[in-house]
Amino acid sequence: MTQQPDQTPIPLPRARVTVKDVAARAGVSTAAVSQALNGRGALSADTRQRILDAATELGYSPDRYAAALRRGRTLSIGYVASPPLDPVREATQAQYAMRQLSALVDAAAAHHFTVTVIPYARPELLRSARVDAVYAPDARESDPLLAIAAAQSIPVITNDLPLPPDAGMWIRTGYEDAATAALDLLAASGATNIGLLTGEPGLPRLEIGESVYQQWCASRGQAPIVARVDAASL
Repeated sequence: MTQQPDQTPIPLPRARVTVKDVAARAGVSTAAVSQALNGRGALSADTRQRILDAATELGYSPDRYAAALRRGRTLSIGYVASPPLDPVREATQAQYAMRQLSALVDAAAAHHFTVTVIPYARPELLRSARVDAVYAPDARESDPLLAIAAAQSIPVITNDLPLPPDAGMWIRTGYEDAATAALDLLAASGATNIGLLTGEPGLPRLEIGESVYQQWCASRGQAPIVARVDAASL
């Protein structure tokens, strides 16, 4: 006896409820629906409530992405991955970058945004990336990405790198306080000849650390001792 295949019909996906459907149910125009759903316009309280009730009954949910595109937005944030990891601290840097990216993804999702990753070595990809803004935590003043973002009118967010108000915004990470606390801790432990091991200038947090160290030494009458190294060549 041959077993017959399961003939249970596969349910078709339900058609998406549109603004027109809500307007038809409530007996109003699509413009009135838009006003009611966005809390705008001069609709009467009864009309507004009738529209909201119709939307709820039909299970209407606005297409945020379509609405954003109509306003010239993409609901996506660009994230510029850090420069190539140096071999000495690769694991630590990778862990830091993943925590940073994970936090950005969570925050973006809470506001219905996605995240687009742009490699640090390929800043030209920003020209074709459809993003509303770009977060470049380790940006340097000389980075081509800043010029590309300015040409595309894409706001930039950086860490500790001051930007003009019309270019975006920058975040103070508190690196000054961390560097000062580290120096004070060394001094409290009995160290009397404290030097600074740092990289080449350009990365904002390194420049902040050196500035804090220089000021710290000056306040204590200590001659600064600064050694610069290329971490990748250690």
